[in-house]
Amino acid sequence: MRIDFKKLKSLPVETENGLLLGHIINLEINLDTFRIEKCEVQDKKWIGTDQQYLISSEQIIKITDEKVIVQENVKKITNKEINKIPVTTSPTPTLNSEMER
Repeated sequence: MRIDFKKLKSLPVETENGLLLGHIINLEINLDTFRIEKCEVQDKKWIGTDQQYLISSEQIIKITDEKVIVQENVKKITNKEINKIPVTTSPTPTLNSEMER
């Protein structure tokens, strides 16, 4: 099965017991393997009560056309923790001849 990011973001994320967690708002992708490492899920039920969850790829049980099903033990994250999540980027490769200029 294939799914594009636009469709993936519109799917509800639920636990195995059917508890709605929200929708995917961000993905961390390993550029070496092109594998999703983590998903950030946010629920906006009420203004000011946003809950966010960080879900590893190992916690995802199933993705269907209708929803994403994850394990019960997903971790809620706070705004402070979100700011501490490292953004992993690789520096642009440079030729030695470009560095000598």
